[in-house]
Amino acid sequence: MRYLHRQIESLWEDWAKRTGETGARIGCMIHHVGTKNEIGWDEDKWFVPASNNKLWTMAVALDRLGPNYRFETRFYVDQNRVVVEGGGDPVFSYRDAVHVAQELNRRGLEKIDTLLLDDSKFERVPWGEGWMWDDLAEGYGAPIHAINMESNRITFKADPTEKVPRLSWSPSLPTIHVEERLTWTDDEESDIKIKRGAKNHHFVITGQLSRHDPEVEGAVWSGPQFFAELFLQACSQVGIKIASEIKIEEDSFSSASQPTFCYFSPPLQAILDKVGADSDNMVAEVLLKAIAMKLHGIGTAEAGREEVKKCLDEWGVESPPVFVDGSGLSMYNLSSPRQYVQLLQAINYRTTLRSVFLDSLAVYGEKGTLQERKIQLKPGVKVLAKTGSLSGVINLSGYLLAGEEIRFIFSLLINGLLDDKNGKLLQDDFIRMLSFI
Repeated sequence: MRYLHRQIESLWEDWAKRTGETGARIGCMIHHVGTKNEIGWDEDKWFVPASNNKLWTMAVALDRLGPNYRFETRFYVDQNRVVVEGGGDPVFSYRDAVHVAQELNRRGLEKIDTLLLDDSKFERVPWGEGWMWDDLAEGYGAPIHAINMESNRITFKADPTEKVPRLSWSPSLPTIHVEERLTWTDDEESDIKIKRGAKNHHFVITGQLSRHDPEVEGAVWSGPQFFAELFLQACSQVGIKIASEIKIEEDSFSSASQPTFCYFSPPLQAILDKVGADSDNMVAEVLLKAIAMKLHGIGTAEAGREEVKKCLDEWGVESPPVFVDGSGLSMYNLSSPRQYVQLLQAINYRTTLRSVFLDSLAVYGEKGTLQERKIQLKPGVKVLAKTGSLSGVINLSGYLLAGEEIRFIFSLLINGLLDDKNGKLLQDDFIRMLSFI
């Protein structure tokens, strides 16, 4: 692999000269699965991993929860009173709410005058440690609860054929108010700022909206309250009467009776691509707390982090020196390229987890956060990987397959960028070159 070392060193140097990124830090490690040979550059130094941090969460969630794990939401009905006991379901949708409402109506619920929301299965800390205050209104900063609805996000869209962007939104609720100050841009990506009221859905959305992708997402202020609004709307849709002075409360709940209806999410293996391929922060944080909830009855980030470290120790994988959230949105996290290669090797050796884990990753030019990365690879080569991006940070760790066989396991971490687009250029050059080796 000595020739490869020289080849990639030249790649770094040419890229830095071409882009002016002479101050960026690059860490890399490549493991050849067939020969077990390895090469690296600063492979043992610490880098901000961004969403590569999700790799730790995904792997341990698969091990501790199992690929068939389902989140459970319980509904109790006592005359006109409905209790919702959340179990962390991160993909519960309005369509699911309509299904639940139909079932409750079929079982005798005709009117609701009190709705109790039990969010106590998770700690009452709705954001990850180290999340920045100005991220919390953005869709990627959606709050984390045991009761969630529509990923705790509101989607705002505009018609790119209109002269000035005018937003519509889904789901539609009378409590959502938007002040927009937007212009169009022909760039591939939008440059948007979202602000939201402290305890309401009053949004101020400003900046340039891309005609190529005229859509942005805002985070709700409370998962349970958003759930309540949409759940009651679903109940009304199926014919259940809602009292004009309905009482909505948040409190813990205990009952000796059996729930009236239990709703189960799809299995974890069907949800995991939202973390690996789509890089959904909220789902990743739910998984971290779900690991703790299954073991200890309540989902706390601290207990989840401890279980991640314990699992990695069992696998003989070195734990990251700083691991504070499950998604990587925090700038406090630190990991090294060698640690990611160790983790991906450990997954490759675990046949019960391997296929689900690999299927959940983004695919270069085909799926998830890598879908738009159209580069020329050697015929028969496929790259499955996890992306990671924050301001000045662009990372990529994963597998390069030749046919059905994994040829390389790699981690390329880039920090300190002047322009994030330059980081993607280096990733593309690196992957293209690796595919022809």
